[in-house]
Amino acid sequence: MPADTMLGLGFLGMGVIAVFALAFVISFVLELINTCIGLKIVKIDSEFKEIAKVSLYKSLASAILNMFPMGFILALLAATYINKEFFKTDWKNGFIIELPLIIFGILLGIVLIILMVLGVGYLTLDPSSATVTQLN
Repeated sequence: MPADTMLGLGFLGMGVIAVFALAFVISFVLELINTCIGLKIVKIDSEFKEIAKVSLYKSLASAILNMFPMGFILALLAATYINKEFFKTDWKNGFIIELPLIIFGILLGIVLIILMVLGVGYLTLDPSSATVTQLN
């Protein structure tokens, strides 16, 4: 394989890794914000350092479990269990801590569906506007 091809594949691999890293950072930040909101709902006081550690664990668990079919359910159960263990609470409060993230996910899904439906209408080509160049 030529060196240029190898170099191109290396840059492609770095790009894929960068996308995964950025997705994980975004996931961690969203998990952190929603865990803080969930703790306010349940009225549990905790240090930011502990919340960040729990959010990191939940982000890692979600990243791994979401690779499986129906993994979001497993990830939700794992996050609830992590909340239960770290914040010394019961299953109900562990699940309530996850509610802001669930609501955010549902709202994001609705917005993306609406954008997809609206976008499909704009992306279709009108046959009358299409031009064809013919070479003789």
